[in-house]
Amino acid sequence: MKEKVAHLIVRVPKAGKQLAAMIAQHEVIAAKHGFVWFGVQGQRMSPERVSLLLEQIKQDTPTYLYVVQRLGAGFAAFRAKIMTITETLSKSEWNHVPDYYEDDFVQRGARGGWVRVEHFEEIEERVLDSISIYSNEAPLVHVLKNGMSSVMLVTGG
Repeated sequence: MKEKVAHLIVRVPKAGKQLAAMIAQHEVIAAKHGFVWFGVQGQRMSPERVSLLLEQIKQDTPTYLYVVQRLGAGFAAFRAKIMTITETLSKSEWNHVPDYYEDDFVQRGARGGWVRVEHFEEIEERVLDSISIYSNEAPLVHVLKNGMSSVMLVTGG
């Protein structure tokens, strides 16, 4: 039996900055420097979950960061291949973070950590239908519509 592959999903509040504009700012940094850091707000990821993702990356298993935002009855969604994850950034890494992050957020560290990616791609909303929660295989779209979690491990896609 094939082992499940875990991915990270971050839900961006619909009341905040529009996801497409946020991702565009990340893409400018990635194009200029070769990569960008995405700050995960919300709950901190457990060390076990971070270890699982990092082990997959070490084994060259494609491991993705999905970023979604509710738009009316549907969702906007992007994904990027994860290069690494860290809890804090060194000062030398700050130029790899878009300006919309507040300075104290960058200096203190994103509560949920930082995910290093090279490039985001927009994905069709229907791709979300093929993704489920890693721990219990509940359909992601159902959880996004009815739950409150902002950071989750998922499988599929």
